Amino acid sequence: MLEIEIQKLGLTEKEAKVYIALLHLGKAVIQEIGKSAGVNRVTTYNIIDSLAEKGLIKSAIVGKKTYFIAEHPKELINLIGLQRKKLEKRKKDLAEHLTHLKKIYKKSNNKPTVKFFSGVEGLQSYYDYVLNMKGNELINISYLDATQNFYPQHNKEYVPKKVKKKINSKLIYISQKGKNKNYESNKSKLRKSKYIPYEEMPFESDIAVFDDITTLASYGKEIIFVLIQDKEISKSMKTMLNFIFKN
Repeated sequence: MLEIEIQKLGLTEKEAKVYIALLHLGKAVIQEIGKSAGVNRVTTYNIIDSLAEKGLIKSAIVGKKTYFIAEHPKELINLIGLQRKKLEKRKKDLAEHLTHLKKIYKKSNNKPTVKFFSGVEGLQSYYDYVLNMKGNELINISYLDATQNFYPQHNKEYVPKKVKKKINSKLIYISQKGKNKNYESNKSKLRKSKYIPYEEMPFESDIAVFDDITTLASYGKEIIFVLIQDKEISKSMKTMLNFIFKN
């Protein structure tokens, strides 16, 4: 048990065995230490040197023999400082190579990032993404009846925040209730919109594109959002939605 705890401070298994053996012996020559620790003579010499460098063993010459003595266990605390210094050096070394590693990661990581959200929290996560977009343009096609059902305060709460962020939007909205004056084109709301009757296009989902992100919403008992982050996908979806908007 003691060996395991000491190893956590940075000692190897054999270093821990030799140190504990020497604590028991008090003062001993190499042969005695190796026998007590269960380590061969050559290895014991190497371990003694390593422990001496760590400040855990000192030596004393008596006559023609060299004896080794374990330092007080409180010296083990110094190992924590040594560990900290090693970690700081490793951190510094990593920082020097991090830029290069990031470039490698960027080249190899070409798969789309996909995230799923659901319910009210999912809806809020979607709006957070929109309101924190890097660009200033959003285009989406929406089943307005579902939007109003799940978020009746949408026009009063979300739209002003979008305007405050100076986000321009193109909206294609579909409804079974006819045109909605609250969602028509409006310069003050930075919005251009087109209405499509539900009978012409029975579309009951939501697709939005901004930056390199495409979101798809499914309306059932609760809202389910799928967020895809990929430049090529968003580029294609944006082209498609702009085509629908113009035609």
